[in-house]
Amino acid sequence: MQINLIKPIIQHIRSILFEKNTKILRWLICHQKMNKDEFLNKLGKRIRFLRKKNNYSLFDLSDKTQKDYNSLSRVERGEVNPSAYFLFELAKGLNIEMDEFFKSNIED
Repeated sequence: MQINLIKPIIQHIRSILFEKNTKILRWLICHQKMNKDEFLNKLGKRIRFLRKKNNYSLFDLSDKTQKDYNSLSRVERGEVNPSAYFLFELAKGLNIEMDEFFKSNIED
């Protein structure tokens, strides 16, 4: 009986994950002709936009995420390739889902 209750929950979770992965894949496909520098620049601009949208300074975000101020600054300038875990921690610090970094409407 409990399995029947769990099945819809699992299906719902799968649909959410599929939707998020689809958004990320669409963004990546749209930008696949981009070289690494262009990609990192666009990602950095998106991170900066999301930080400012939350009214955080680099110091605020550094404090929230326990990440070095200079590391955050370099990521925003597109100078380094952040790891998936670094992005995960940034998302937590910004109170957003990770897919927000990969929305197709990247804003400056």
